[in-house]
Amino acid sequence: MINTHLMEYARNCNAGEEVNEVLVGPSSVLVILDNGKCAMAMHYLRVNSSSCAAAKGFEEIDYPSLSVQLNGKWQGKSAVQLISCLGNGDKLDESAAVACVNALCSDYTGSVRIADFVDALDLNPDSEAAIVGYFYPIIERLRERVKKLYIFELIEHPDFLPVTMEDEIFPRCDAIICTGTTLVNSTFDDVNLKVTTGQQFILTGPTVPIIPDVFKHTNVSVLAGSQVIDAAGMKQGFLNGLHGRNLRPFMQKKMHRLR
Repeated sequence: MINTHLMEYARNCNAGEEVNEVLVGPSSVLVILDNGKCAMAMHYLRVNSSSCAAAKGFEEIDYPSLSVQLNGKWQGKSAVQLISCLGNGDKLDESAAVACVNALCSDYTGSVRIADFVDALDLNPDSEAAIVGYFYPIIERLRERVKKLYIFELIEHPDFLPVTMEDEIFPRCDAIICTGTTLVNSTFDDVNLKVTTGQQFILTGPTVPIIPDVFKHTNVSVLAGSQVIDAAGMKQGFLNGLHGRNLRPFMQKKMHRLR
């Protein structure tokens, strides 16, 4: 299980850090540690709503109140306690746990480079690709580069395919792009097993921990995430209700090629 490996690695990175603050935004959770490190991870509170993919209807959920509740639950607790929530079934706890992993391990550099994975994909006009999880910032860019793009989602929508069709569609794809939210909703392991040698398998999004040692035994070929470079700006963005592309100025895209 990938989440077990993530928890083990993050525990080894831990130096006694505590959770200083947790904020809940319209599409993600921000965890700030007492050493100043912070990171975010997507949540899927609206996974049962057809408006989720279009990023609409966020005002129906009182995110400031959720921030107060989650912050009250975790503020002052050890980072190890929070990351132990991976897989506990609580949507917000699991998102916060992945964000905490990202914060603890944000110092990893290795062969990580500042890059956008879409530009690094080996695709041509006859290629077919699949994306698991609606990640709107890259959908159109991918469509421009392939003959066919299949979008798999847990929510029902005319433009999406159900995950039950992955076994049928994946074999014809040159690239499988998987969003980091699969780490939060515990679907990554299933997707990983369906990818075959020779396919490009990219795990992407701000939720993705750039930790090659954790993913070296999976089929992932590229880790593509984002690191917070302006903690103060990111915190203020959350407090102002920003989400998605509006948080980009506070982050930097990073990529690591595993194979």
